[in-house]
Amino acid sequence: MSRAFAVPKDVAEPALPGTDMLGEFQRIESEPSGLVELHRHAKLPSAESRQAAAVARVRVRATAAGLRRFDLGFSDVATVLLNGRPLFRGDAHYSYDNPRQEGLIHYGQATLFLPLEKGDNDIAVLVSDDFGGWGLMGRFADTTGLEIAASGRDPSH
Repeated sequence: MSRAFAVPKDVAEPALPGTDMLGEFQRIESEPSGLVELHRHAKLPSAESRQAAAVARVRVRATAAGLRRFDLGFSDVATVLLNGRPLFRGDAHYSYDNPRQEGLIHYGQATLFLPLEKGDNDIAVLVSDDFGGWGLMGRFADTTGLEIAASGRDPSH
C-alpha cells in the first residue's frame, strides 16, 4: 500500500500518481475476512482537501492468459488498473438518497473480469475516501493457475 495523499482536484483520466506522491509501498496484511482497513495503516495528509487516497497493489502471476473473475469491495471510490490500464471506477460512498447507498464494504459491490496476461500482472486499486471508514477487499473467484503476491514494482511500469 502507498502512503496516503490528497486527491487532486482536476483529474482528467484515471492514472496512478507518480512515485513522488505515492512514496514507498508497505506490505499490509488483511483481516481474516479479506478486509484491509486503510485508515489503520495510512497517515492522512494534512490536506487542503477532505478527500484522501492511497494505492493498494498486488502482483498476480498467471500460468495462462484469460479472463478471471475478481470480486471487489471498497469505500468510498475505487479505480482499478491492470498493468497500468484503467478498467473500472466505482463510487460506493454513503448516500441517504438518490441513489441510496449504505457505504458498507463487501465483495458483492463489484465483479470485474480481468484480462490477465500470461506471466506477471500488476493490479493497482486507487481508493479514496472523505467520510467514515476507508477500506478495500478483493478476491479471485478461482485461483487455479494464479500466484498472488504483494507488488513492490514501480507504479510507472
